[in-house]
Amino acid sequence: MVWLGNRRGVCATVGSYCLNGVLMKLPEHIECRVTWTEAPKGQEATLPSIKSIEPIVSECEQGCGKIVDQQQGITIAKRVTPVEYWQRMCKVCKQFQNPSTGAYDCTLAELNAILRLKKYKLDK
Repeated sequence: MVWLGNRRGVCATVGSYCLNGVLMKLPEHIECRVTWTEAPKGQEATLPSIKSIEPIVSECEQGCGKIVDQQQGITIAKRVTPVEYWQRMCKVCKQFQNPSTGAYDCTLAELNAILRLKKYKLDK
């Protein structure tokens, strides 16, 4: 426990922080990923500060199988070339949704090749 010595007489531990003189506890799912700065050597006690927070590493939710460490998201845009369709791209793995399977496993060139085949079949 570190004595802050402020006028309110607040004490703090690593894993907690002070907000407007009120001692707050970090949620457990965040606290276990936090790296704290080292306490300075000297007479004056200060609050430890957050040095870094480890990212949550998981498998891509879109089904590409890649391991990601950032927030997931999808970019959706309406396209008309080579045919009219809704293009969906995973923001993390940069893969496009295959219209045949629904999986995010296509590059843009592969997606255009699939759609050209569909256009060719529609024109017959």
